[in-house]
Amino acid sequence: KIHLLDQREATLVAGLEMAVQKFGVRLDVFGTDEQKKQIALAAAKHGMRVEFTDQAMQMVYQQALQLQKGRALERERGGIER
Repeated sequence: KIHLLDQREATLVAGLEMAVQKFGVRLDVFGTDEQKKQIALAAAKHGMRVEFTDQAMQMVYQQALQLQKGRALERERGGIER
């Protein structure tokens, strides 16, 4: 187990990196729904390759990745970022 003492994005990313090194890319995360959401969003924002056992969390992660890819394509095409 890896316990995070706060919910700052840097802490979440560091915890995820440590978890991936220790346990592999398939992760079982415990916490409130909001904490899980923040972890999934941080993983997507930082381009981490992970798979969450919690399906709702995995869905948040996948949607955030898709949104990021869409924004990147828009920037490449010269679109305006909001």
